[in-house]
Amino acid sequence: MQGYLKTDEAPVIRRNINGDLEVVMMKFSLCPSWSKEFPTSFTTYNARMMRENKGKIEKIYQVPTWKESFVKGQTCLVPLSSAIESSYFGLSAGKMIRFLQKSKDTYYVTGLWSNWINKETGELIETFTLITDDPYEFFFRHGHDRSVFVIKEESFNEWLNDLNMTPEQRFNFLRKNRVSLDWAVEDERSLKSGWEKRAPSEKEISEIQVWAGQ
Repeated sequence: MQGYLKTDEAPVIRRNINGDLEVVMMKFSLCPSWSKEFPTSFTTYNARMMRENKGKIEKIYQVPTWKESFVKGQTCLVPLSSAIESSYFGLSAGKMIRFLQKSKDTYYVTGLWSNWINKETGELIETFTLITDDPYEFFFRHGHDRSVFVIKEESFNEWLNDLNMTPEQRFNFLRKNRVSLDWAVEDERSLKSGWEKRAPSEKEISEIQVWAGQ
């Protein structure tokens, strides 16, 4: 339940067609139904809540890759023991690190899922992505510019079951119910030599927007 690589299988919690919660093994990195191939040639392991595209700010439900799943309410929760990320600045610069709870308990990250069907064979492949947003203060201090998205436990059921939300309502629901955890960090390994060339400038670091919640 640590970080996953593209096409790795992982347990995902979702609502099935009967309205019951189930745990399904899905492949990491969402493949939208309209994709011509699996896995996709483009990166789909993180679905950012907002991004800048050609000078315009796009919300998650406006981006083609995520739009179908987000609008249809193909929502899920992904259990993690830690999220593995690279650090190019801050307290953990030059390392791959694991973000986990101090208690080391499992936590549940919001995500989206999609079904992709191979038109030649008819094979059904279920895939998922993790939702990310502005970094928690702890993530930022340790050198990461975004973080996984965790919501209140009492909001889990609504996130998984409410299909009547509009895209805007679902977006606002996430923002309203986001919470932080009692985070800790552990070193995974050192980055490869030359990692400094990928480090952001002081100006770029100062422009990173940190989540303002508690």
